[in-house]
Parts: sequence; C-alpha cells; structure tokens
Amino acid sequence: MKALKKVEVFEVQDRKCQSSIDISKYNRSPYLTNSEKEELTRVLNKKSTCLKKSYLILDRLLKPLHDCLDYIKVHQTDRSKTIRWIFREMEKRQTSFWAWSNKEWYEIFDNYKLLGYQTRTNRTPIMSIAYFLIEKFEYLPLKISCHKKLAERIFGKSLLQETLNLLHREYISLGYGTQLSEYHIPGTFCYILLANRSPYLKDITIDILNKCRANSDSEIVHRNIVKISRVLTNLEIINKPLKLKSEQGKNLDDTLDGIAPEWIEWCQKWLNTSTVKGRKNIYYKILKIGRWLAQNHPEIVTPEQWDRNVAIDFIAAVDKWTIGQWAGETKRKSNIYRYGEPLAPRGKAYNIYAIRQLIKDCQEWEWIPRKFSPIRALATPRSIRSLIKPKPRVIADEIWAKLLWAGLNLEQEDLLNSEYNKAHNIPYTYPLEMVQAIIVVWLFTGLRKDEIHRLRVGAVRWQKNDIIIPGTSEIIPKDPVCYLEIPPNKTSGSYTKPVDKAVGEAIEKWEGIRPKQPPLTDKKDGSVVNFLFLYRGRKLGKSYITNSIIPMLCQKAGIPNKDAIGRITSHRARSTIATQLSTAKDPMTLFELKEWLGHTNVASTINYAKVTPTKLAKSYQDAEYFKRNLRTVEVLIDQDVITTGLAKDGEPWKYYDLGHGLCTYDFFSQCKHRMACAGCGFYIPKGSSKAQIIEAKSNLERMLQEIPLTEDEQFAVTEGIEALTKLKTKLADVPTPSGQTPRQLEEEKNNA
Repeated sequence: MKALKKVEVFEVQDRKCQSSIDISKYNRSPYLTNSEKEELTRVLNKKSTCLKKSYLILDRLLKPLHDCLDYIKVHQTDRSKTIRWIFREMEKRQTSFWAWSNKEWYEIFDNYKLLGYQTRTNRTPIMSIAYFLIEKFEYLPLKISCHKKLAERIFGKSLLQETLNLLHREYISLGYGTQLSEYHIPGTFCYILLANRSPYLKDITIDILNKCRANSDSEIVHRNIVKISRVLTNLEIINKPLKLKSEQGKNLDDTLDGIAPEWIEWCQKWLNTSTVKGRKNIYYKILKIGRWLAQNHPEIVTPEQWDRNVAIDFIAAVDKWTIGQWAGETKRKSNIYRYGEPLAPRGKAYNIYAIRQLIKDCQEWEWIPRKFSPIRALATPRSIRSLIKPKPRVIADEIWAKLLWAGLNLEQEDLLNSEYNKAHNIPYTYPLEMVQAIIVVWLFTGLRKDEIHRLRVGAVRWQKNDIIIPGTSEIIPKDPVCYLEIPPNKTSGSYTKPVDKAVGEAIEKWEGIRPKQPPLTDKKDGSVVNFLFLYRGRKLGKSYITNSIIPMLCQKAGIPNKDAIGRITSHRARSTIATQLSTAKDPMTLFELKEWLGHTNVASTINYAKVTPTKLAKSYQDAEYFKRNLRTVEVLIDQDVITTGLAKDGEPWKYYDLGHGLCTYDFFSQCKHRMACAGCGFYIPKGSSKAQIIEAKSNLERMLQEIPLTEDEQFAVTEGIEALTKLKTKLADVPTPSGQTPRQLEEEKNNA
C-alpha cells in the first residue's frame, strides 16, 4: 500500500509543468533613463493609454511584463490596469521594478485599491509578475490573498489539481474529514508550493515547512502545515512530521528570564553533556534554582562558587517553597489554582536532587574543584524524606465496578460529550472503535499510560490451543485469555502478559478499521514502529486518558471524577487492578504479580499488594480483640427492694448473673475472685431456692454490663480448667468481699 502511494506520487511529479519565465534574457537595470522617465509621465497623464506608441522607448520594461501576463493568460482589461499601476509605482519611486525589494512589493500589494480593485483575485497578475521576475522574491502569505488561484496561474491548473487530489486522498485515509481537505488545506498547501517555487511534492522539505510556518502569523495556517507534514510523512517524502506549538515544550526565552547568564551557560553545558534519566526536567529545575540564586545570592553565578553555607541556606529555603515560586513566566496554567500552596515533599526532594546532581557531575567531570561533598551537604533531610512513601491510590470497589460497566457499554452518543456537539452533530475526534479499545486496555491490563500510548499494531497474540502446565495436570483453555506484547517501559524491556480476551477482541476490532498511518520513532528505544493508537498521523496526548476518557466514563456511570482520595487518574487503575489481583480469593503470588506488572524489583510490587481496608476490617473483626478484653454479664435489678426502701438497709438489689450463680457484691467488676466465687458470702448458687425466688420476681429488670478482664482472667477464659485452677491457687489467700480468704472458706466447708 505504501509503495503504491509513493509510485503514484512520483508519477505525478514526473509530469513536467510548463517552463517558467527566463529572466536572464531581459535587461534588468534597476535605473530608469531620462527618456523612460519622460515617457512614463506622458503615458500616465493620458486618460486612454496607448502603449504601442511608447513601446520602443519602454520596450525593456514592457516585454517582461507582457510575457508574464501572457503566461498566466490575463485578459486585456486587467492587463492594462496592471501595467498602468506598475508604471505609476515606477514613476513614484524613480526606479524600475527590477530594483524593488520584497518589502516594496508587499507595500504595493497592500495598496491595490488605488486602482479601484475590489476583489482579491485582481491582485493575482501583480503578484505573478513579482513571483516570476524577481529572482530573490520571497513569497509570503497575505491577509487577503488567494494562494490556490495564484498557484493555478503559475504552475498550471491541471498539474496542480492532480497534486491536490493525491493530497486529498491521503489526507482522508489518515482519518481527517473532507471539509478541511476541501476548503482549508488546499490554500495552505498552495502557499507551501509557491514558497518552495516548485509544484512538485517531492521537492518539499522540512526546512520549507518550518520556514512557511515561521513566516505566517495565522494559527490556522500553523495547524494546517502540521497536518500536511503528517501526510508527507505517510508518503515518505519527509522523515517526520512537525509538532504543534503545544507539543514543542517550553519557550526558552521565558525560561531564562531573571537568571544570571553565567549560570545559564553552565546549565546548558550540563544538559548537553549529561546522559542521566530525566535530564530535561533536571535542567528546568536548576534554572529555577538559578532564579532563586539571583535574588538571594547574586554573587553565586557558577556551580564552583557553591559551598556548605550556600547548600545549608538552600535546603532551608526549599523547605519553605510554594508551588509556582521561582518558576518565572513558564508556570503551568493547569496548576494556576494551586499557586501559593506549600510544595509537596516529593517536589522539595526533586529540587534538592537536581542541584545535587549538577554539582556532583561537575565535580566528577573535573569542571570544578571538590570543595565539599554534595551527597552529604545536599542530602534530602530526613524530615522531608520520611514523608515520601509510595502510596497507591486504589479506587473503591463500588466505583471501579461502575467504571467497568460504563467502559464495556460505551456508545457513539457518549462520545458527543458537549451539548454543542450534540446539537450540531459534530463527530468525536477519534472513532468509537478506537476509544473502546483504549478504554478496555485501561480497565483490564494495568498498564501505565505511556505503555498504553506506545502499544504497537499486532500486539495481541492469541492462545489457539489448550495448554497443560508442565509438572501439573492443570489446563489453560484457549478462550479466556490472550497475550499482549508490552513495549519497553521505564523499568524494564519489552515483555508479554496475559490479559482478558475482551482486550484482544477490542484491539482487533480497532485494527480492522484503523486507517493506514505513518510509522513513527519510539523515543524509548529508538525503533521505528506502527503505533496502535495513532490517528491522523498523531499519537494520543499524554493526558488524554485522564482528561478525556475518565470524565466520559464518570459521566456515563453517574459518578464524580473525584473520590475521597482525590481525582481519578489513569495510574489509579493500575493500583486498583494490582491490589485486586493480590487480595483476591485465589490471589496471584507476589512474584507472579511482579512479572505481570513488569517490575524489575519486587519492592515496587509490594507497594501495590496492599491489604484493602475492607479486608483488614474483616480480619480485625475475626480476631475479636474487643471481645477478648471485655465480657458481657447480665445484671438483674430488683426494683421491689429499691421502691420499698430496703436497699438503704443493706438488702441486696443488684445481682450479677454468672451462669452458675448470682453475685450480690456491688463492686463485682473490681472483685479479684469473680472467676472463682468459692463459697463467698455474696454468692448465691443457681440451684438454691433463694436464687429461684429472685429469678421468679415479676418486677425484675434485666440489663447488660461489660466487664474488663485482666490478663490472668483472659487466659483462664481461653485456656480452660488448668488456667482457672491456677488462678484459684493464686487467689487462695486473697480476702473475698465477705472478709474470709478462699482457703478459710474451704476449711469452714470441710469442718461443717
């Protein structure tokens, strides 16, 4: 398919357009002779111009003008107006048009109304003359112009239309709509051809695209040029597409404001030399530190000037930094609502790490002498380091279940996520099948967002036959799972993981309708690959899942996109899936989960394999900690004794039901003998007639009282007779509430 397209391009390009004007055969003197000046005045003063009488005098000026106008086939009326207008400008400037600069020509274009022109196409003959006759004329887009009309005049309508048709077909095949291709793209594309001074696609280069974008102030033209670059990349005319302004990163001019020039030179020198991971982020951090130095230590302009005192001052200052402080003009607009809040511990640690890395590398490379140890002097304080702990933010089961339902039941109408789009039936940027595949991958694979964005075409591999696990009789059937090839990630190389068959089905459904897209370079490993989720020649945005997919699912499920922990983000799905797999009824082992998540260190996996609060609550309940330390005893209140006033005379009114008897001691909860009431005077056995009379009273109120147990009593309850006997022996000489000890009570019983 790709080869056929490329052949088709060059078949069109091999057709020769008509030869342009050869300016070498003309007299290109920038000066006007006296006779030419007089004749110009004479011609312009006449109401009806007859150029034939002046042809001999103005021949060197008229000849190239007529040749250009003949080439673009200008009618006689427009021809006369165009020549008369150029004559007027030559008389005013007292030079021939050969001497006019690009700036002068564009001033002339802007004054076209002087001749009474009312339409933008009337300017085409004048622009064609400048385009053909001025050797170094630089074609620039005008506020009012018709690039396509001019390109048709200069390159030929037939050749230009064939080229536009090819561009249109390739543009549609990438997934773009017909409206842009028919009305907006042709004008911008013709502008590129005119600026390149060639009607051939094969002559377009990255440099000319960048030049055209730089020369235009229109944001629409900028975006169209980027889209055209994607088409040219798919046709293998250029190596890679251009980036949108939003993809080009920070503006260095804004980043460098308020920083000493010497510090900037050192930072850039380090950036160009270092190979450490995340060096671009470190670079912006040390630039920010340079802004802090400029205000607090203006004498420090190089890493060599740092010492222990500056390091101590910096550590103390970072601990008080706030979000947005020292960021200059490069503050992220997305975080504007958080400006002024205290910097998170992880952010403080990263700023300290950045300056530590800079000074350590400069010392290692012998750029500066070793005045102090940055590893010790710029170490992250323990007070900050102790607050930085991995904390996977698991989504609650009931919320996750609703997200799963919404993802598996997404429909086309759910993609029209605004009332305006619904009212005007404006289609979603991406096809439904692509969105469904992204959602299913996010919900079932536990991948990082970068891994999802970088999945390749053909990543799904099916298990076609049942497989017997070696050494066992267990069989893995072919239907429930498939295998997904994961690209290299931040911690490991590429690997394969089993996933639910719903993932494979969704991906294959999208691959079946996916438009042909240009292969792009994977920056992670430098390979040129066909990305799975590539549309219109462009990869998914870094925050697409968090900012688009998740709000869409939350809206369909009728839940907020925030919970008690915070905003639902793409990475929280990975935490949730890992936690569910590790705490399921038949959980994956820690090492199995490590391989499934693609970790190189099992310590990273442990952070995900957390016990859920729900399961922890169940385990706590099963342990019966509360019941172990407290026992509930039924208390009988004899209201007759209370109402008759006998309670004042010492008559028992409260009875603790011990199961084997009743205790009338008011301070039973503090009694040391409550586990063995051996013959105590306050004890009434259940078999006695007195106990039966008390229990038979109709005006008896029953209540429960919780009694705390000592360690010996807990042991007696749980261990049984031996522990109870031991407790009795220990209390043999301890007086009971009635005054005698258990030993004395036992002797009285034996003597009786």
